[in-house]
Amino acid sequence: MVSWLFQSPPEQPQVKENRPPEAIDAGGKMGILDRVSRIIRANVSDLLDSGVSASQAFGEILISMKTDLREAVRQHTSVRTEINRIDGLIRGAGQGVEKYRSLAMEAMERRDETEARRHLVRSRRQKALVESLDRERKSFTDLAEKLDLAIEALKARIDEITIRQSMIQARERQNNIASMDSDNRDYLNETIWDGLEELDMPPLSSVDPVSPGKRVDRVADDLSLEDQLAGSDPDVEQELSDLREKIRKG
Repeated sequence: MVSWLFQSPPEQPQVKENRPPEAIDAGGKMGILDRVSRIIRANVSDLLDSGVSASQAFGEILISMKTDLREAVRQHTSVRTEINRIDGLIRGAGQGVEKYRSLAMEAMERRDETEARRHLVRSRRQKALVESLDRERKSFTDLAEKLDLAIEALKARIDEITIRQSMIQARERQNNIASMDSDNRDYLNETIWDGLEELDMPPLSSVDPVSPGKRVDRVADDLSLEDQLAGSDPDVEQELSDLREKIRKG
């Protein structure tokens, strides 16, 4: 029985290498809706054509859904791990902003504008890193929320199918029959979809984590470090002017 939402469970993601958790994608650019549509319908059709008893059919569906649930939980854990890692980077970069601004102020008090500019450039690059990390964190947070919905929907459907299977098993034992009646066929063909088709997840392409060094390069592509140090960054020069004025006023 092929798992519904995750046809080929990927290997455990290596988040510590600053790479996106590969388990997040789990199906290329297909959302949950697409995977459910293509995989569940094929599985249900096979079960109905095979002539198995209703309780057996529902048992197979439960096995598949529980596999999907475990995979969704694993993916959710990977995403949360990445969010926590990004939070740590944001805290570190935020501290860097204040640290370099403070050093710039000290340099200006010594009337060393070259050194002050150097620290302000570092401060602005740390600030740009924080902004980039914030955007990245939002992408992962959105994905975590989608996975939350998928997990809750799967849990609810598993509970529902478990109860239904127990009732079917009791009826089959009582009547000593193992046929698939029209009610169960309708459930497998239609009712089982309720709520699941509304789920969707963003494709992996919407989540673009990169290493901290590359983040700084990416957000500062418009001006090279050399240009900024040479006084070509108007924002840095404005900050330098503000510090100069602050010192003048005492």
